[in-house]
Amino acid sequence: MGKALLGLCIGAEVRAERFVVADLDMLSATESSMRSVRGRHVSMIWQDPLATLDPLQRIGNALVESVRTHYDMSREDARNSAHQALERAGLDGARASMHAFAHQLSGGQRQRVGIALAIVTKPSLLVADEPTSSLDPVLAQTVAGVLRKVAVDEGCGLLLVTHDFDVARAVADEAIVMHEGRVVEHGPIDAMWSAPRSQATRDLLAAAAVQMPGVGV
Repeated sequence: MGKALLGLCIGAEVRAERFVVADLDMLSATESSMRSVRGRHVSMIWQDPLATLDPLQRIGNALVESVRTHYDMSREDARNSAHQALERAGLDGARASMHAFAHQLSGGQRQRVGIALAIVTKPSLLVADEPTSSLDPVLAQTVAGVLRKVAVDEGCGLLLVTHDFDVARAVADEAIVMHEGRVVEHGPIDAMWSAPRSQATRDLLAAAAVQMPGVGV
């Protein structure tokens, strides 16, 4: 769904009454104009950073390349921006990690790098695609907290795609529950947590209770 919204899913059709990003009508935009929005105004946090990060490129170089693609900036200034993005993403030892390759980092560290790559260009909207699915429940909650803090601190919107209702509740104010490609429930996430209306929502809550023992359903 996230890829479809950014025009990256071949054959997908996006229907909406209005879909505007950075003053661009995304429903009628050309591929050329979409490229001016992707990365700069809308950034993606991918599900598996190990699969999406270049294994032959140091973390710092990847961040520098990303920011210089969208801004006229010296390499030194870009490296400073990269280091700051890693710090804002909650990566301990951010400056040392600039010299690391993806395989030298843990899963949680790589996901923070993925978040840093998404925010280094200061976008208006972050689209996070299952960013915690490969992490254990405790680490997933930590990364969820980082996502919410980043969105608040950066002043950007956050669209989180996840099957983990516990993570969604830690991040989101509102939720849309989909089942077999259709919206079955939409509203404030706390209301869904306390009084779910659809069976799909109840199933997600039950799964969250299994993952995080002690969670009330």
